Amino acid sequence: MNTNLATLDTDFDPATLGWPASLPLEIALRTASPAAIREAYNLSLEEWEYLKGLPAFRQAVEDAVARTKEEGFSYRTKARMQAEGLLQTSWSMIHNTTVPPAVRADLIKFTARVAGYDSASKAGVDGGAGGSGFSININLAPPATAPRDDGTMTITMSPMDALPA
Repeated sequence: MNTNLATLDTDFDPATLGWPASLPLEIALRTASPAAIREAYNLSLEEWEYLKGLPAFRQAVEDAVARTKEEGFSYRTKARMQAEGLLQTSWSMIHNTTVPPAVRADLIKFTARVAGYDSASKAGVDGGAGGSGFSININLAPPATAPRDDGTMTITMSPMDALPA
């Protein structure tokens, strides 16, 4: 486990903070015993106990469990794991002066966009300035009533019913 502190040093990669991205998923998938997983990640018993006590780590494991229940070990899950791992590659390419400036600029813009720091995200392109936005559904079908599971009735109005007389 990397216990670096974030600094302005460009040799330090923030993607190396915390625990490996695959660790919560491996715990969720129960690919091996906790002791075997700990050993595979070269975590000391003290580091393992420390991680288990961190609310953020516990939440990451719970999220991984929920995701695997919902999606299984899907292509999307594997792609997420790759994306996490590629953060380190992105960091090294951005700070490598032999990489063409256009490639470095694209990586920086992409990272900022994914993190939600670009102007399009701040302007609300992905759901409005106030959050998730809203939608209006217009149903042109005749009025209907439908029973609900809880015993109540749902009444749907025709658009004509909303017009003043």
